[in-house]
Amino acid sequence: MPSVFLDANIYDLLHADDAALSRLSTLVASKLVEVIVTPKLIDELSRSPFNGVPQWFETKFQPEAVTVVGHAFLGQSFLSEGTTYEAHKGDSKQVADAIHAESATAFADFFVSEDNRARRRLSALETACRCLTYSEFCSDLLNLESAG
Repeated sequence: MPSVFLDANIYDLLHADDAALSRLSTLVASKLVEVIVTPKLIDELSRSPFNGVPQWFETKFQPEAVTVVGHAFLGQSFLSEGTTYEAHKGDSKQVADAIHAESATAFADFFVSEDNRARRRLSALETACRCLTYSEFCSDLLNLESAG
């Protein structure tokens, strides 16, 4: 079963796309796709209009794959080398994106985001985690003709 890490911006798009949301919900309920959530993602979504992870489908909670001081939640992250985190972050200040990249690499087959920079940087690291735009996610994984 493929596992998917949906960036926070994807939840906004799903909310506005009944066909994609329905299809993803069906795939998750049928155990054909697994949606991963992490503490950092939950935190981001809690500060969104959703006020947390929407209850549209079952999700699988995973601790962060890297512990970053000032960003880690007590008992909800692994101590790791943080190789993907360091490479993704580089000289930028995009800590959350780099944490998502490390966790997506560790736990997901697909990382879905409309953040071009985040996708491009993670793709360049040549991990097994495939990066998709929302449109690619809808057509490739959800097998829908077009994205809302």
